[in-house]
Amino acid sequence: MSHRRLAALDLGSNTVHALVAEVRDGAVEDAGAFVEMPELGAEVDRSGLIGPAKSAEAVAAVRSVLARAAELGYERLVAGATAAVRRAADGEAFLARVSDAIGEPVRLIGEAREAELSFLGVASRHAARHGWLMGDMGGGSTELVVADGMRALRWASLRIGSGALASRFLSDPPAPASGRRCAPQRWRRSGGRPSARPRSWS
Repeated sequence: MSHRRLAALDLGSNTVHALVAEVRDGAVEDAGAFVEMPELGAEVDRSGLIGPAKSAEAVAAVRSVLARAAELGYERLVAGATAAVRRAADGEAFLARVSDAIGEPVRLIGEAREAELSFLGVASRHAARHGWLMGDMGGGSTELVVADGMRALRWASLRIGSGALASRFLSDPPAPASGRRCAPQRWRRSGGRPSARPRSWS
């Protein structure tokens, strides 16, 4: 019986998430998950940059989740960043800073790859037998995949995420008009329209 313990680090637009999993003969079992919430997407949405202060906060969050993951032990770590870092003008410098901090390369995951990984994760446990639609709303983007069973047919990535929408349209505590500000015409102007022809990964 083959057995490995692996870890993944996800630098999302809302959260920094470390996952540890047991891989036994090709089957994946969760061993632990650790989350911090530096909210990179809200800063990028506001200024177009991650910036020194938010970068430092994110690095501290990464170190925190990885320290807890290390207590479970793992053989290999893979790390990736998604929508907020894709959009940030200083995203490349941020990736270099985090990579240096953890001693492992942090890869920038493109829209197509993010949609593919989201689909593979959801489909591994929840795929319908025939035609179905997967939707994955993150902090900075939403991926949609049209599928037939375990086979993806088309995908689209929308620049609509829970963190970006909340920071742009909602207040804390909620104001009576805050929900009305998040109207379809508003997010369309923010770049949230799907492509007219959903694209294939190829």
